[in-house]
Amino acid sequence: MKKEMAEPVLKSQDIDYILHSIQDTVNIIEYPSVAIFSAVTRCSLINFLKGTGCPDISIETSSVYLFRQLADYAHENVQHKWFAEWSKKLPNFVKEKHTNN
Repeated sequence: MKKEMAEPVLKSQDIDYILHSIQDTVNIIEYPSVAIFSAVTRCSLINFLKGTGCPDISIETSSVYLFRQLADYAHENVQHKWFAEWSKKLPNFVKEKHTNN
């Protein structure tokens, strides 16, 4: 029987740290785009997961799960409204990316 791995749950201090890291990186880019926001967010989440010892096999799935936690937190916290706004743009970006390939 295959043992299911529990999805990671972030503490609010971890969420704040990751969101500030993403914001700091996006802010130093002169003309950030949805693609850049997506890449920075993905890299930040993957690096966080690797730092916590998450097995490579579950990194992608876990990063999606963590992204949802960040988005939910950002919707509830005014200081992270910028993340919620960028996140709203991602579905169209992903849709266009898949359509163009």
